[in-house]
Amino acid sequence: MGSIEKLIKNELAIAVNGDIQFSESSNMFFTQGFTSYSGNTYFKGFRFSDKIMITIEIGIGYKYEFLNGITVFAKNGDKNNVLGSRSFHCYVYAQSKAKAEAKEIIIEHLKKKSLNAGMNCDEYVIEKFSNGLIEETNKNQKDVLSNIQFNKLLNS
Repeated sequence: MGSIEKLIKNELAIAVNGDIQFSESSNMFFTQGFTSYSGNTYFKGFRFSDKIMITIEIGIGYKYEFLNGITVFAKNGDKNNVLGSRSFHCYVYAQSKAKAEAKEIIIEHLKKKSLNAGMNCDEYVIEKFSNGLIEETNKNQKDVLSNIQFNKLLNS
C-alpha cells in the first residue's frame, strides 16, 4: 500500500477496499471501481479538509455519471462523526450538485443542533459557515491531506 493510500485509509477511519488514486482533474481521491454484470461501474470519491470529510458514491452507466450517495463527516480527533447522508436514484452527477448536496447536509445538521441547544441562529450565518466548510474541501487535496497528517504529528 502506497503512502498516500495509507494516509487516506487512516484518515477515513472506515474500511476501503482496493487501491485509492488521485484525480488531478477533479481534485479528488477515488477508490478502484467495480463493474456490475449490467456493465455499470461504481466507486467512491473523497474530499477532505481539517474539519470535514465528504464521501461521494458515483456510478457510471452507458451514457451518464450518477451521484448515488453522499455522506458528510465532521472530524473529531481520530474519529469521523456522520453529520448526514443522502442516497439518490438517477441523479446525474456534476461536481456542483455534489457540493450543493453536501452543503445542505451541513446546514440541516447545524439547524437541528442549534435548535436542540436552544440557540437562535441566523440562517445566513449558518449558510455562510457551511459554504466555508465546503470551500475548504476544494483546496488541493494532496496538500490538505499532508497538512492534516503534519498537524497530527505536532499534536501527538
